[in-house]
Amino acid sequence: MDPVEGRFVLHGHLSEGSAIIAGALPAAAATKQLNDTLATFGAGLAATIALYAGPLVFRLTINALGAVETCEIIVDRVIHPDPGHVGWEEVRGDLAGRFKALKFPAAKGRTVLIQPVLFGGHLGPG
Repeated sequence: MDPVEGRFVLHGHLSEGSAIIAGALPAAAATKQLNDTLATFGAGLAATIALYAGPLVFRLTINALGAVETCEIIVDRVIHPDPGHVGWEEVRGDLAGRFKALKFPAAKGRTVLIQPVLFGGHLGPG
């Protein structure tokens, strides 16, 4: 075995948790709005989102006035049991739109917020 042809593998598990917040906005000031948004999204689209499985992670940049400047998807590994299914972009766009519309309290500077969302539909047989 030639070590030059070897590979290095990092293995881990993603899980949904609370948002990671860095910047001027206190975590407590953002948590309620995020949780309310996720709860409303989940309740309104429960049957649809139950069809999906995998992690989706957003990075929001919030300005000092509390407006969301950017909402980027940094991880999207969500899958559907039907490889030809084409509805995911609409579901993902719905959640991104909800995040973009959030208004947070004013702070003394910019804040970066990373929010993981884990979809947990059953994809295996039976």
